[in-house]
Amino acid sequence: MKTFEIKDPTHRMYKAFETLYHSSFPAHAQRSRVQQMEAFKDSAYHLLCFEDQGELLAFISYWTLGSCTYIEHIAVNDKLRGQGNGGRVLRSFMALMNKIVLLEIEPLTDAESQARFNFYQKCGFGANEIEHFHPPYRKDKEPHPLIVMTYGRPVSQGEYEAFMSELTSKVMAITPD
Repeated sequence: MKTFEIKDPTHRMYKAFETLYHSSFPAHAQRSRVQQMEAFKDSAYHLLCFEDQGELLAFISYWTLGSCTYIEHIAVNDKLRGQGNGGRVLRSFMALMNKIVLLEIEPLTDAESQARFNFYQKCGFGANEIEHFHPPYRKDKEPHPLIVMTYGRPVSQGEYEAFMSELTSKVMAITPD
């Protein structure tokens, strides 16, 4: 497994990333192309990709914030799911991190969301008892409830408030479409 970072849409694997991104997340949870190009301009934004035998295995888009490392999106190639690749990718990523890592998942409403929750728990993440609403990526959408999960330990109220400040002022500062 090789890792590399995509920094702009001219990268040879950008199209594969874009295809996986759009097939892995509902439209309301995706950046538009314009928003993605703006994110690339910010040095805190990273698009880390994992390649296996010339094929995009997975990606993690994340932000290095002052309060934490925030995983905005993570996806494994649907043809390669169920083979331990997600755990392998996440363990590889976590080995690079030196501050608290935070991600969000959908509320537990069905077998798929429960499986996602169980996967993250197995990888060392735990749910935080915080009511959380993610700001919308689109002007015509409302903030949506998500579960905040952190690696290793829960966040304090102060850490959560610092994250929310950075989420709204930096991560989501790109004007919604």
